[in-house]
Amino acid sequence: MGETMQANFPRCEDASFAIAAVLRRLPGAIVAIDGREGVGKTMLARHLALRLGAHHIETDRFLRFDPTRPVYRYGDLGQAIAARRARTQPLIVEGIAILDLLDRLDLEPGFVILVCNAAGPRHDFLPDYFREYEERFQPARRADLILTFSAVSPSVGVHDPGMSSPEQSSRSC
Repeated sequence: MGETMQANFPRCEDASFAIAAVLRRLPGAIVAIDGREGVGKTMLARHLALRLGAHHIETDRFLRFDPTRPVYRYGDLGQAIAARRARTQPLIVEGIAILDLLDRLDLEPGFVILVCNAAGPRHDFLPDYFREYEERFQPARRADLILTFSAVSPSVGVHDPGMSSPEQSSRSC
């Protein structure tokens, strides 16, 4: 993206409208929406998919229980992604630790959105796994866009990976 943009939006619908303008320029790309559980990834993905007329995949639907890390039905998920990729619009894939998941499927995202929730509760879901995930994949640095929701309004900015950002230290990011 090259430059850093900052803007505030009163509603997720408004944020999705602004983000959709960027994503329309990425036909066929995988748009990865990452973030901890409960921060608003699915809500954002649904709004973007509706606005773009694009497919989206909620990876939670492919999740299997494992007490140490997210484990997916990788074959089924890979087939779902392959079946929904189109050359005319991006495919939105959202879920926790999405960069790890896409790496396991040997897929590279064309655009990464990290969703945080500064007003949300501190989650201790799989703390060891997420510590390793954040060290290995560095989602805050790899994100093309960091979207932080608060109790009042979401804040959207295209993130410059070379700069530190207050969103990186948000409670649920």
